[in-house]
Amino acid sequence: RDEATAAAALVGAMPRFLDFPDGELVADAALIGVLKALIGQTGPDLVITHAPNDYHADHRALSDGVRIAASFAVPVLHA
Repeated sequence: RDEATAAAALVGAMPRFLDFPDGELVADAALIGVLKALIGQTGPDLVITHAPNDYHADHRALSDGVRIAASFAVPVLHA
């Protein structure tokens, strides 16, 4: 959290921590619901997330969850 907060401060961003268990993330209704709410609250012009074929299972799950949650509301860039 400290590292993410420091990195976000460098670009003037505010990190949001969703408190899902590390190493156990799945793109289920709970994750998608939280991501939809976050997108609704923040109103981003663009969402950047992990590549769908990332090496880390949590990253792949987040990528899928973001893609589903964003739907057609906001463009998603996979990086």
